[in-house]
Amino acid sequence: MSVAIPRVWVAVNVLLGTVTVSLANTALNPALPAFIAAFDLGPLAASWIVAGFMVAMGITMPLTGFLAGRLGRRRLYRLGLLAFIAGSALGALAESIAGVLLARIVQGVASGLMIPLALGIIF
Repeated sequence: MSVAIPRVWVAVNVLLGTVTVSLANTALNPALPAFIAAFDLGPLAASWIVAGFMVAMGITMPLTGFLAGRLGRRRLYRLGLLAFIAGSALGALAESIAGVLLARIVQGVASGLMIPLALGIIF
């Protein structure tokens, strides 16, 4: 049995998810000095915290249309949201720079799925 969800709730949920993903992209930039100090990193290694996210997102975005055709937009958006939450949890629990980078790559893949789907789902 399918439950009818008011359109405004769909729009609000999709927009909140997309804004959260977009903020995750830029919010870590001011924290890079803290990562450098906490993990004793050089600037080049610390830049991979941002670059890993961007590369993963850039690689995933072109695949989103194909995957949405196979899985459906709503299901793929939900999978992206769950992956983003998992990546955030991994990042919060990371004890090494490798864990942080893995978490950021998972978040980047999730962002690459969610951002292109947002407008299609709303409209």
